[in-house]
Amino acid sequence: VYETSSGYILFGTNNGVWLHDPLTGSYLHSLKDDYPVRLNSIHVADILEDASGNLYIAGNGGVYRISPDGNVRNWRVGYARAMMADTRETIWVGTEDGDLYRHDSAVDEFEEIELPSVNGYQINDLFQSSDYDIFVSTTGGGLLRYQLPQREVLVYSVENGTLPSNI
Repeated sequence: VYETSSGYILFGTNNGVWLHDPLTGSYLHSLKDDYPVRLNSIHVADILEDASGNLYIAGNGGVYRISPDGNVRNWRVGYARAMMADTRETIWVGTEDGDLYRHDSAVDEFEEIELPSVNGYQINDLFQSSDYDIFVSTTGGGLLRYQLPQREVLVYSVENGTLPSNI
């Protein structure tokens, strides 16, 4: 569930996006002709909006960006499960296959961030700490801490005796 800057409530489902207009009480589905943007039937895992009013939809079709004028861009990064915008408005995406991506606005593409090889984990959530590090919670891989300035990854898991592997 996500509230846009214009006051709409978006609901991500296993069959696309629903939009609720609190002023009219109406609901629109992303597969219907009257919805502002038509999306394929995707399982939606996360939604966010950037400072420019672009909506980002994460799901089994990758990442979709819907601009305020209705243009849609899709990046096929696998099953995108988690997203966040950091303090510099950079969009980060974590996938079901344990891949981490960072949006490079200079070229308008997502670049993959090299993570330690941990077999069989998926990324569940992303968070930026006050020291600008990106924390990545996983199922099966513990907690990863991507240190931005050094571009190094620390792993906290059962294997090194710090945290459970499912975060």
